[in-house]
Amino acid sequence: MNLATSVKSMERHAITKVADSPSGRPVNTPTNWLTATRLFASYAERLVRKHFHSIRILGHPDLSAFKDRPLLIFANHPSWWDPLIALVVWRRLFPGRIPYAPIDAVAVEKYAFFKKLGFYGVERGTARGARSFLRISTALLEKPESLLMVTPQGRFADVRERSLKLEAGLGHLSRRTPHAVFVPLAIEYPFWEEKCPEVLLNFGEPFVNEHFADREIEHINRELEARLAKTQANLAAASINRDVANFNKLVGGRTGTNVVYDTWRRFKAMLRGESFSPAHGTK
Repeated sequence: MNLATSVKSMERHAITKVADSPSGRPVNTPTNWLTATRLFASYAERLVRKHFHSIRILGHPDLSAFKDRPLLIFANHPSWWDPLIALVVWRRLFPGRIPYAPIDAVAVEKYAFFKKLGFYGVERGTARGARSFLRISTALLEKPESLLMVTPQGRFADVRERSLKLEAGLGHLSRRTPHAVFVPLAIEYPFWEEKCPEVLLNFGEPFVNEHFADREIEHINRELEARLAKTQANLAAASINRDVANFNKLVGGRTGTNVVYDTWRRFKAMLRGESFSPAHGTK
């Protein structure tokens, strides 16, 4: 079955696929009903547009060289908004891939609909949960069309933290899937010149474990931490600089102060024969 046929099949039937793990035991991999995921991602984008001024990406990242490999994006975790931003990133940049993401097992049972969107539950802080995460994630990364999104800090963390302490499972997963591409993603939500904040993103240097096959898990994790920390530092510097020329605008959002005041400003501009922009500044 080719990729196009496989995707159509997954859109028609929200069923759980069974894959073989490296140990030979079958693994129940999560469902992704792509039609529902696209609808939910569209809703997520509308919500982001309502609450933010824009989504901007630092530079012009090119991941096309890895289009035939499974992709894992590992990001810092500063906010409740992160999963919704991840869906927008998938919708805008990786629509041809099938997205998956681990989520707390309690949460996924509470919001069962997420099971149809590629989310899979992981028990936090238990050996059983760690083993389950590795089995499922390894099986997913055997498929070249997979896009796995994780926040390996395992908690909400301020963007100014520089001691990231990523959970060891990320290094173990990299060792199990040396063909997969691991890409760091930094996220910030700063206020610039508008009432609503910005969403700033930065993709860092990709990591492929086939170049680190002889390294210890601890060394691999330190390498992943270093790449994410560098990605965050570069984004922080660009955020402080506030030069929009350094960013690629992915999604536009809300501008202006409020409806009544902006209507009055628009009316005055019309009387003067001037064009009107609701934005407070030029960012």
